[in-house]
Amino acid sequence: MKPPRNDYTVRRNTQSHRQAQGLWDVVMARSVLITIAKSEEAAQDIADRLNIDPSALDRGDTRADRAKRAARG
Repeated sequence: MKPPRNDYTVRRNTQSHRQAQGLWDVVMARSVLITIAKSEEAAQDIADRLNIDPSALDRGDTRADRAKRAARG
């Protein structure tokens, strides 16, 4: 098995126009925003999964899965 990468990191969200406070960014190469999380722990969990498998956010998200989520509202 390959060793984990260090490409994905976590940083505090500093966008001043956002209403919500305490948001955390998961970034790649310290510049490309991948996603935003509501807690540092959740953001670190996502970054850890992406460092092990860069396609982790795409796994299991089929067209049928997206249709189910859309139907739920």
